[in-house]
Amino acid sequence: MITHIYQSSIHENWYLVLPVQKEDDFSDVPAEVFTEFGEPLKMESPDSGPGSLGIDLFQVRSDFDTQSYHVAKVVAPAAP
Repeated sequence: MITHIYQSSIHENWYLVLPVQKEDDFSDVPAEVFTEFGEPLKMESPDSGPGSLGIDLFQVRSDFDTQSYHVAKVVAPAAP
């Protein structure tokens, strides 16, 4: 699954995931999402794929079936 990932300008571990055909197209993302999310910062590193960021691809696919975006709020692992 090829996607475009944007990091939140407010929350370090929040990501907005868009399908490949929606690159930089936020028209289907409700305004209230951006109220909480902040400005989307595009991630362009090949090392920053969904899996490496802790984004659940099954949830992404499920959300893409009903809406054209997914917001991942990744919980950082607890310190030992």
